[in-house]
Amino acid sequence: MNWKQHLSFGVVYTICYAVCYHLTVSFSETFSQSCLGMLDNGPLIYLGLLGMDPEGPVMKWFDNLTCRGKWTGWLKSPLYLAVFISAIVNTMTDGLGALGDPTSSFTGVTFGCLSVIIVLPIVWRVRDVGSRADGKCGNDCKNCQHRGDQ
Repeated sequence: MNWKQHLSFGVVYTICYAVCYHLTVSFSETFSQSCLGMLDNGPLIYLGLLGMDPEGPVMKWFDNLTCRGKWTGWLKSPLYLAVFISAIVNTMTDGLGALGDPTSSFTGVTFGCLSVIIVLPIVWRVRDVGSRADGKCGNDCKNCQHRGDQ
């Protein structure tokens, strides 16, 4: 993201938060959780944009990884990588939300969010995408991302 995108997000987010705050104070019966929604989804959207920006530092870091195994090849798949980044960003924002909620446990919420991520390498490992007897992808792709375990 460039500086204009960062700035525009900050300005629009601030305006939206001011509106939510005003509605929460003025109409508390109807808009009692609008600020909480802003505090959860605002950082989620911002961090998601940062994490999935193809020219950003996160995606460049993942591009430089040399993970090509039966259990780590999923880190090179655009779909699995997008789901992984989304799960990490969701964990961060849910953890922040739990810190602000006296009825929630930060440790419990964070552990719950992170524990399910183990599904990604397992689902990657048991997939059957274009497999053939020779172990190569059945699709005619350049720089194939279908099978990271070749």
